[in-house]
Amino acid sequence: MKFSRRIVVAFLVVFCILVAGTMPVFAVYVDNKDGTVTDNITNLVWQKAEDGVARNEAGADAYCQNLVLGGYSDWRLPRIDELTTVVDYSRYPAIDPAFAALKGMEFWSSSAMAMDPTRRGWLV
Repeated sequence: MKFSRRIVVAFLVVFCILVAGTMPVFAVYVDNKDGTVTDNITNLVWQKAEDGVARNEAGADAYCQNLVLGGYSDWRLPRIDELTTVVDYSRYPAIDPAFAALKGMEFWSSSAMAMDPTRRGWLV
């Protein structure tokens, strides 16, 4: 499916992650009450809610690099395989309710596009 660049940029927001330490598995997603959510399966820490600002891929990357949240400052954009772990197509928006995602939003990943590996841009 092709997206017009203008449409993609208009609806993009950032979802940053941080690799966390191991936690006991008692729930898939745990709201850390500090603006972050921990996934106990992948051990990734995610930003709980995007800020509602549309960004292009460079802006999304810069946002993550400058983010200080939950006591962490080493945030990054997720790879596409990491980003798809929070997708649940049985819901709308297609993400677990532990996250505060806006309906209709799309999220950047850091993975290279198959048709142009010099660019990032895979999104969910």
